[in-house]
Amino acid sequence: MLKCRLVAWCLCGYQSIMQNKANFLKAQMDVNTCNTRDYVNTPPFGAGDNKANSKPISSSHERSGKRKWVPGRWENGKDGNPGVDGPDGFEYCTESIRIGTKPYITTNMEKLKMKRREFLATAGLAGMAGVNSLAAGTDSAGGNREYFEFRQYRLHVGSKKRLVGDFLRKVGIPAMNRVGIGPVGVFNAMYGPSSPTLYVLLVHKSLESVANSASLLMADDEYRKAGADFVNASLSEPAYVRMESSLMVAFKDMPQLRVPKQKLEDERRIFELRTYESHSIKAGKKKIEMFNEGGEIAVFNKTGLAPVFFGETIVGPQMPNLTYMLVFDDLTDRDAKWKVFGGDPEWKKLRSNPAYKDTVSNITDIILKPAPYSQI
Repeated sequence: MLKCRLVAWCLCGYQSIMQNKANFLKAQMDVNTCNTRDYVNTPPFGAGDNKANSKPISSSHERSGKRKWVPGRWENGKDGNPGVDGPDGFEYCTESIRIGTKPYITTNMEKLKMKRREFLATAGLAGMAGVNSLAAGTDSAGGNREYFEFRQYRLHVGSKKRLVGDFLRKVGIPAMNRVGIGPVGVFNAMYGPSSPTLYVLLVHKSLESVANSASLLMADDEYRKAGADFVNASLSEPAYVRMESSLMVAFKDMPQLRVPKQKLEDERRIFELRTYESHSIKAGKKKIEMFNEGGEIAVFNKTGLAPVFFGETIVGPQMPNLTYMLVFDDLTDRDAKWKVFGGDPEWKKLRSNPAYKDTVSNITDIILKPAPYSQI
């Protein structure tokens, strides 16, 4: 269903362009009648005599012996380089138009029309290919990769601070579970941002779940009735200040979230949430490769670190980035396990691999404590 909607959106955009075909052609004709400048024996962008020419380029325009700008170089006419040889002996640009203060030559009209048709056809195919990649690639990635929606609720201070938590405990989480979202983790910061914030992690089984979750919840009678005060909050009495969210897809080497054994055994636990930002998409993908193919996840498991999830952010702030969560008994347990990991020979070898150098530009580290009703 989501794939069909995205394809329809792409085709609607294409149809909108074609409906404005007349205006588009007029714009091209306007470009073709722009003023040109004759540059006499001057290097590109250098100083020299020039004069404005208010007429479009035509075969009757005498410019014999003058050199014309073709993107990237000067040309004297028919020399075998890419372009169209005009009736006046000069080569016309067919690849691009330079607009601005730099010298340029307008493009042959028929070539513009051809380029327009090629562009629209290519753009339509590329758009649908992107939709197919998203729906068929990431949605089924590895077969069962989950999606993690990470929310940060900015809370009121004083008596309203508990409104979001009380709603999630009594109404929100049970309703989310009924529509297939879960487990749902709810956390407060032990060490992190000082503003009152409630951290909520929703586990989705598919992109369809992410797209339809709000509609499914609003269609749930019990959700609307039991949570009426929260759902129908007025502008003057909002339940929270603001909610921010990001969406992640699970790593292929850890495709599903692991509920900690401490939760299953009803024991005390804390969580460490670490976000690694990268300076480029390539660097971010390389760091993810380090965890997967490079074996860093395996080293985590071997040395006693207990991952809850690894996710690549596909929508959210500070991209490109990845986020992962670890669970510990307490801070003492955390320090001890990180020390073991830091001294592991495999980790030292992996860390010194030049292929993974300079893949992380910033790290954010938050220590979280689960709410009593958290399912993680």
